[in-house]
Amino acid sequence: MPSPKSTEVMKNWLLERFASSTFNICPHQPLPAMTGPPIEIRVDPDVQPVVTRRPPNVPVHWQEEVSEQLKRDVALGVIERVPPNTPVTWLHSMVLTPKSDGTPCRTVDLQPLNRHNVRETHHTIPPIKQAKAIPPNTFKTVTDAWNGFHSIEIRPEDRHKTTFVTEQGRFRYCRAPMGFLASQDAYTQRYDSIITDVPRKTKCVDDTIMWDTDLNEHWWRVIDYLELVGRNGVILNPAKFQFASKEAEFAGFQITKTGVKPLPKYLNAIATFPRPSNITDVRAWFGLVNQVSHYGRTTDMMAPFKPLLSPKVSFKWDSELEEAFQRSKKAIIDEIEIGVEIFDPSKRTCLNPDWSRTGVGYWLRQKYCGCNSNIPGCCADGWKITLAGSRFLRNAEKRYAPIEGEALAVAWALEDSRFFTMGCRDLIITTDHKPLVKILGDQALDDITKPRLFRLKQRTLMWQYQIMHVPGKTIPAADATSRYPSTTDENDEANVVNALSTVRIPASTNDDLENLVVATAKSSTDSLGAVTWCRVKECTSTDNELRVLMSLVEFGFPPSRDDLPEDLQPYWQYRERLSLVDEVIIMDHRIVIPRALRNEVLRALHAAHQGTSRMQSRALGAVFWPGITKEIESTRSRCHACWGMSPSQPRMPPIQPCVPNNPFQAIAADFCVLHGIGYLVIVDRFSGWPHVVASRSGAKGFISALIKYFATYGVPEELSTDGGPEFTAKETAALLQRWGVKHRLSSAYHPQSNGRAEVAVKSMKRLLTSHTDANGSPDTEAVAAGLLQYRNTPDPQTGMSPAQIVFGGNLRDLLPIAPETQIFTNPMVHPVWRQTWEKQEEALRLRFAKQVDDLRHNVRQIPPLVPGNKVVLQNQTGNHSKRWDRTGVIVDTKPYDQYVVKVNGSGRLTLRNRRFLRQIQELANAKQPSPLPPTVPQAPDITTSPDCTESQDGKLTTPTKDNSEDTTPQLTNGGTTQNPPMEYSDPAPPQAQGPVPGVTSAMPPQRPRRDRRPPAYLRDYVTE
Repeated sequence: MPSPKSTEVMKNWLLERFASSTFNICPHQPLPAMTGPPIEIRVDPDVQPVVTRRPPNVPVHWQEEVSEQLKRDVALGVIERVPPNTPVTWLHSMVLTPKSDGTPCRTVDLQPLNRHNVRETHHTIPPIKQAKAIPPNTFKTVTDAWNGFHSIEIRPEDRHKTTFVTEQGRFRYCRAPMGFLASQDAYTQRYDSIITDVPRKTKCVDDTIMWDTDLNEHWWRVIDYLELVGRNGVILNPAKFQFASKEAEFAGFQITKTGVKPLPKYLNAIATFPRPSNITDVRAWFGLVNQVSHYGRTTDMMAPFKPLLSPKVSFKWDSELEEAFQRSKKAIIDEIEIGVEIFDPSKRTCLNPDWSRTGVGYWLRQKYCGCNSNIPGCCADGWKITLAGSRFLRNAEKRYAPIEGEALAVAWALEDSRFFTMGCRDLIITTDHKPLVKILGDQALDDITKPRLFRLKQRTLMWQYQIMHVPGKTIPAADATSRYPSTTDENDEANVVNALSTVRIPASTNDDLENLVVATAKSSTDSLGAVTWCRVKECTSTDNELRVLMSLVEFGFPPSRDDLPEDLQPYWQYRERLSLVDEVIIMDHRIVIPRALRNEVLRALHAAHQGTSRMQSRALGAVFWPGITKEIESTRSRCHACWGMSPSQPRMPPIQPCVPNNPFQAIAADFCVLHGIGYLVIVDRFSGWPHVVASRSGAKGFISALIKYFATYGVPEELSTDGGPEFTAKETAALLQRWGVKHRLSSAYHPQSNGRAEVAVKSMKRLLTSHTDANGSPDTEAVAAGLLQYRNTPDPQTGMSPAQIVFGGNLRDLLPIAPETQIFTNPMVHPVWRQTWEKQEEALRLRFAKQVDDLRHNVRQIPPLVPGNKVVLQNQTGNHSKRWDRTGVIVDTKPYDQYVVKVNGSGRLTLRNRRFLRQIQELANAKQPSPLPPTVPQAPDITTSPDCTESQDGKLTTPTKDNSEDTTPQLTNGGTTQNPPMEYSDPAPPQAQGPVPGVTSAMPPQRPRRDRRPPAYLRDYVTE
């Protein structure tokens, strides 16, 4: 026989008995479907579906947790992957925010669908009426559904309307989602149908209360109820199960043995209102009492306070005022208790939140007058108070900007009055902060760049409301509750969650929290030092401009830009994105740099001598001041070491490069000479990680440097070089063969085929300029600072730096990090090592595609050559580079537009790219030279002459013809005429007056002279 003393034992037995059915909250098996038809999502057919194609950028530390959440919801049957070949109709954005413990909270922004959804309506009895219908002195059992909305199936043909995009692909809901306006009506209607025959019960949304006067009967009825809802697909939350209690919490009320009372937190705000200590406090209290004066006679009790409102009367608090103060507080509490009892969901409801530097508070009022105006306060006694609440601010919240504080008041007021405002179809929110009307109104989440405002608006998305601006003087009661809040219970779980979620500074695409920095060091050789957070804080406190700006951020900007001082007007457009962290101004996640440190920041950004786009990309994640982009461009343009180079002949169409799968799997190497000193540059093709070392020329120097590289970074599978003597030496080939490294050669003088190394050489040359010591050694602090900047700078296509690809995060360089943002203080750092490669594989596809696309510009297809073709070679070295002054014959073809050419004269074989070879018949279309003077005969056109021959030493000549057939005048030293042979002089340049490609014509020398020619074995090398 059950007894009141055994209720706890009975409760535990019920929880164990139904643990595998009604109380089964296992996240690894599908949720049962609630009995009833699937929900239909009805949308106006004339509405154009909204498509958001760009997935949210999931921070590295959250990727594993978000992936697990998606897998869990798939396992529960809440969502499913979109099948292949399914076209896009509606496509929503997944939104991520941090929970109190730092883990991600995943939601879907269904605002576009909510705006065009045709809702079904299901009537709900007002909560106060349900609470008052419970008889006194009864045993009460309260249940709360778990994942209630997710128990309702969505009609298969409507699931596409809930599709959302992630980095892992498209998903769509199979069950009714949270945040969808029609979910509550559908859930309430189906739940009510299941329990319609259950007597002595009432239900409000997902909360149900049952009562009985006899405990034995109540015991069996609860068992029947748990079996009923379990068979019909309703899962109950065991943590919120209240069994056979005389007193219980239900629907926001305390159900006692004898009646109904509001929860204590709703009355505590007024009961703990502190005693006024000055005239401002008295005026706030007077406005608070006036808000409830229409409920009864308050004139007599407020009479002692009236003289204090006059500026001629000095403030003095005595016993009479204290007694009147206590009486007025009691009257307000009594009126609020009455107001809660008369709450009517069918009436227009208004929420008046407010924020101050002390706390946040609100009043909930309803319209009882019959006028046509919908503005709160339209009639003196037309709007009655039904609820009030307030709390003190946390330490972090006290540093909020005014617009953030007012948004916090709205979000917290909605959450605290959730029972009365959630699902309200006629809810008005008033605010005295005009910018919030747009932000919390119809502005999309993606357009809100300030992280706190983004999070605060996200907390309001579950409500449907209209927000309007009203003057602050019309809501003195809310102002009073925010200035004098009640002390909240620090053990209240909901309050703790809200507090922690507002304190956190969130991260963005590539974990911006870890890139929150202020400056870097000078990159010159004579001065090198880091700018710390303390220096930024110190310089901010002494910067007159930023001191005024700090005051504006803390207390609010004026209503007009023209009201600002001229030097602060550039900050006007960023006013809603500014905040304070430890007395330093932050614009989004970037530190506002004081004027005294800006030159140091610019020098640090240019430490690697990169282009303006790379410098801007680095600054975008660290520092800010108005006009920083132009100053970066100016710094770059004034750098003599960065003045550029120009291209030659158009590039050949690109060849798809091999794509490595891991860091240091494929590397590219090249030598460069700067100020007479040789440097070896090695770059990883996967991550772009550069390595530079001073190396003596020759194979021994290269082998020594290469062995050290292997010991540091591992042995690669492939090495790409341009085929220089150091790289093709026998010693080098033997080393590579022993270590199992494949050597990929590019053709001579064709950097496009070894482009990764050539780009690295350019960057390292800029870096080494004026950064090495007197002996040319790169082992200096300035070179180290530049290398760190290069390795930490994000790639413009992938958005990831070489350090992030190799190590999972940026290296610590000369840029400071904001407090508590070091990567290893975050408990979620471990997913970096498991998820980075998958992300990089995806990102590198974009980079290689972009590189190939860039190579396709300004190209021209050149006809291929075949063995036996006679060609002219373009000289790429020496004093006459770019001259077409050497001939040869094609003897073999190679892949990638490469040809083996036998050079006439020396007979040497050389490997050249098609870009530097021109077939001899092409010369027929070349531009003809200008006419020679009458005394000099015209050179014959050897390109069209059938008698044009080629000598064994590589010269082009035209043999003389019989005198009877030759009518061309011929000059001799003695005044007679002759036909001198036409030839390429190598290496002397042609002496003809007209530019005849491939042919030289020279006047006969006045006296015999000897032609000086280099040895044949040096013909293909640069000689000086």
